[in-house]
Amino acid sequence: MTPKRLFLIVLVLAALWSGYWLAGAQGAKVAIGRLQENMQASGWEAEWSDVALRGFPNRFDVTLDEPALAPPGGDWRWTAPFFQVLSLSYKPHHLIAVWPNLQTIELGGESAQVRSDRMRASVVFVPGLALELDHAALVIESPRLQGDTASARARELRLAIRPTPGRENARDIGITALEPRITTYPGAPDVAARNVRADLAVTLDGPLDRSALSRAPRVERVEIRSATVELGQSRLRVTGDLAAGRGAYAEGDLRLVVENWRAMLDAAVASGLVPQRMAEQIRGAMGLLSSGEDVDLTLNFADGQTRLGPVSLGPAPRLGSGD
Repeated sequence: MTPKRLFLIVLVLAALWSGYWLAGAQGAKVAIGRLQENMQASGWEAEWSDVALRGFPNRFDVTLDEPALAPPGGDWRWTAPFFQVLSLSYKPHHLIAVWPNLQTIELGGESAQVRSDRMRASVVFVPGLALELDHAALVIESPRLQGDTASARARELRLAIRPTPGRENARDIGITALEPRITTYPGAPDVAARNVRADLAVTLDGPLDRSALSRAPRVERVEIRSATVELGQSRLRVTGDLAAGRGAYAEGDLRLVVENWRAMLDAAVASGLVPQRMAEQIRGAMGLLSSGEDVDLTLNFADGQTRLGPVSLGPAPRLGSGD
């Protein structure tokens, strides 16, 4: 093959690849515009000041400047200086999401700043137009949350999600917080845990795809395979299986095993998480239920109520919004 012919072949291939990238870039911009329109039509606030697309020739790197996002009803609102979605041009169904080091969340009339050293997620969709989520993983290094009064931080926060084998519309969710610390008000001692881990299986009423933005999927079942909080010399372990009943109130049982419960309660009172007057009631009840420093009890949720044996403890939690 002559050098001239080889040059022509390379030139043609480069032209074809450039055309593919330009077509993909244009398609990405159209998709972003349609996503924004669909979200706004469904009642979401979805705004940004500009959209930039870079990465030629091997990447599609999308940057949204000054994004603002809030669900229908405005229960919360998120804003940031920018948000990025990165992907390889030959693997568009695998995305890398990048958040800035500073973000703002408004919740319940209060505003909180979220800071981190690094926050990224790997998101993989099932190939196709439905954009159904296959699996994802989020890692936040040194997250710090500062509200008007309370604050929280951790060494690292991880979240992973994947399909639950053999169960339709269900996802396995793993959550790990390394060395989390919570301050309930200025001057209060921190609630410092060694680790917090949770292994869950959550079943929704439909697929987790692009349609979820408009139909707001509901939680039908939460299986807590294991949830553990290690606080000083104390440990709380939770297992259970809850389903959404009438009004989305939880129905089912939760088993709670607390090791060295007195030390855990003392730490919660000192930090302000549990009021002193409530602590005395808890001490009395736990003293009857425990045989020492450990306690093993089961909470039952039924008919919209939470019960410990025959004693009603108040309304049951909701797994979602009720009708």
